Formats: sequence, structure tokens, C-alpha cells
Amino acid sequence: MFLSMLFSSIGLGSSAHSSAKGFFALLVFAAYTAFIFFVARPVAMWMIRRTPEGGAMDEAHFLTIVLLALVVGLWGNLLGRNVMIGPLILGLVLPGGPPLGTTLTDRVDRFVVGILLPLYVATEGLRGRICRR
Repeated sequence: MFLSMLFSSIGLGSSAHSSAKGFFALLVFAAYTAFIFFVARPVAMWMIRRTPEGGAMDEAHFLTIVLLALVVGLWGNLLGRNVMIGPLILGLVLPGGPPLGTTLTDRVDRFVVGILLPLYVATEGLRGRICRR
């Protein structure tokens, strides 16, 4: 994904204007990634350290992590990138396992498997059926 973003930012045009625009887009993406590494990750790590050993995360901490994922996704979309690149990078820099991983799995799994997955399958099925008419 990073190489795809890099090549799309640089572009294939030879004009100086497109090169400067591509360099600016690359610089903005680097700042966006730096925000995830140096702001979002330390905030999440601080919340993880405040969680008691073997316990689940507080509701406020859990919602803050989910809000961070939504915000970096929105910012990525506003910057002209795929909406999934921000949460992907955030997920890569956060540690897996307890307490964060188990809390996310416990609280989000039923919603994703029970609501989002059937909605996705239904919409994709309808899309395929509509296209065949």
C-alpha cells in the first residue's frame, strides 16, 4: 500500500507543477503517518498501561481507540487516500493481545459478524444481481 501511495503521489507527469504537487501529497502523507506514530500510538499505549493486569479496558478508553480509528480513516479520506489506510497503519502500530486486542474482539465481534458481515454479503449480492440485468 505504501508503494502504491508513493507512486500515485509522484505521478507519471513530467511537468514541474505535477511533481511539486506529488511531493506535497507525499509530504502530507508523511505528516499523517507521523501523527499516527507519535500522537495516536502514545495515547493508546497510555490507556493500555492504565488498564489493570488481566482486566478489560474501561469503556471510555475503548471508545477513544474506536474514535481514533474513525478519525484517522476520515482524515485519510479527506487527504485523498483510501479510507482504510489510516486504520491499517494504526492497527499495525498498536500491540495485539490483552488488554486491547481482547477488549476489541469481545465488544466488536458480535456487531461485525451479526450486522456488518450480513449487510456486506447482501449488498454485494444485490450489486451482482443488478449488474446482470
